[in-house]
Amino acid sequence: MESIRALDPRTIDEYRGAKETLAPTGVSISIIDVRSPAVLMDGSTNPGPYGIHSHWCWGHLLLDGHHKVRAASLTGRPLTLLSFTAIGEGVARRNEIEQLVELLR
Repeated sequence: MESIRALDPRTIDEYRGAKETLAPTGVSISIIDVRSPAVLMDGSTNPGPYGIHSHWCWGHLLLDGHHKVRAASLTGRPLTLLSFTAIGEGVARRNEIEQLVELLR
């Protein structure tokens, strides 16, 4: 993680002013974390009307592209994220990972 204050304002300005035909790319390593049962605000595990049984998190740790991400956030321009997901390192089971991949298609 990088503090915004640690970023070089000149580099951010360069990315803000770039006239790229493609969105800039950030690179991350990611894990998938699925926790069950889902515990709701009232402390219950009742899935309720939406059928929520678990909490899913696909966490991305940005390795490269901090200046690009900041410039994109300031300009409202798109950013591409190249994410390498560590399949064996998260808490998700294989079938949950396959379900996430299917949702992305």
